[in-house]
Amino acid sequence: WADRIDRSLINLLTGNTAQTDTKYSANNAITAPSSTRVVFPNANELTEASISTTSTFSLAFIDRAVAAAKVSTPLIRPLNKDGVDYVCFLHPYQVLALRASTGTAGSWGDLNRAMLQGGAKQNAWMDGSLGVWNRVLLVENTRIPTTTTNVYRAVLCGAQAGAFAVGQDNAPEKMSWVEELFDYENQLGVSAGMIYGAKKNLFNSVDFGTISMPSYAVAV
Repeated sequence: WADRIDRSLINLLTGNTAQTDTKYSANNAITAPSSTRVVFPNANELTEASISTTSTFSLAFIDRAVAAAKVSTPLIRPLNKDGVDYVCFLHPYQVLALRASTGTAGSWGDLNRAMLQGGAKQNAWMDGSLGVWNRVLLVENTRIPTTTTNVYRAVLCGAQAGAFAVGQDNAPEKMSWVEELFDYENQLGVSAGMIYGAKKNLFNSVDFGTISMPSYAVAV
């Protein structure tokens, strides 16, 4: 169930319309990202198909998405939680591209090197976490979809980006569990169930709390 819920929420938040099986979209149809809620790595790119091989995930890309969130209409409301305003879910290959950016001043590698030289006891290279950049919590998720060849659609989420509901006597951590024996107790059958649903929130048909962040990434 953890896998099913996580997969469903990522499909909904990223607008992964290629997934048509509602088992993996919390029993609801998936809506594509709103055209006004998409930020590309380079300003001259207007579609995911036009993303070039040099348009990889970077800290500057995150800054562009944050700026878009701050001036969006309707406004993408920040979380304002423990120094974090937004959460960005990105694919491991996008993470790989971010970590590989080491030669440029102000890049991921350059900043982490400065942290080490400054005496920091932990950094994103040492503890395996992605950390926070520009008040954006970076979270790696293997279920981020690929839309065209080597293009992965990360998503920046603010407050109330999605809604999740469960039926009476259910909860995200409480599923029914039934075991039955068959064939004169030679076979065991197990059923785990939950009544639930989820949706990406919209306002006037526009994504309410998400910004799509597609970028090029090489599979390993």
